Amino acid sequence: MLCLVLAMLGSEWLLRWYVRRYVRHGPAEAGESPTDAAGVGRIIGKCENIIIFTLVCIGSFDGLGMVLAAKSIARMEAIRKNPSYYLGGTLLNFVWSMLAGLLAKALAIGRV
Repeated sequence: MLCLVLAMLGSEWLLRWYVRRYVRHGPAEAGESPTDAAGVGRIIGKCENIIIFTLVCIGSFDGLGMVLAAKSIARMEAIRKNPSYYLGGTLLNFVWSMLAGLLAKALAIGRV
């Protein structure tokens, strides 16, 4: 449980750092305020954390590819407009959640 909390809170900190340092434009689409877009993105990101964490804990690594592919297809237009924001953020969130899941799995079977 602690590893899941770490995955969710740590990814938010890591993504904020990434956006401040490397991304010039936020996620807002036409007609959408940056605050609304960021709020929706945060909710999607937390759901993504839970899904990735769970898939890693149960050892379903093929499911990880499906999550990444589905998100890439759903955000294809946005990725074309601002690739550093969406791809960088997705990959950081993905890797962070995978590491937390692997740590939880290792702790559960006593290898740490």
